[in-house]
Amino acid sequence: MNNYRIKDLIKEVVHNELLINNWFDVVGACKYAKCSRTTLFKVIRDGKLKSSKPKGVRSIKIRKDWLDEWLDN
Repeated sequence: MNNYRIKDLIKEVVHNELLINNWFDVVGACKYAKCSRTTLFKVIRDGKLKSSKPKGVRSIKIRKDWLDEWLDN
């Protein structure tokens, strides 16, 4: 394997890791935001925090940047 191929593989792994870690489930979002489930669901219900429920997935997902935006306000 040459150095260029290794660099490409490393970039791909890092990119995939960022994509995977960019989304939280409710438990992960609560840990990240240091808040309770009740608080999290309240701000989602009030429209202060965006969330997503992808087709075929049973629970909501919250992007890290959405959490950061809510926490900054």
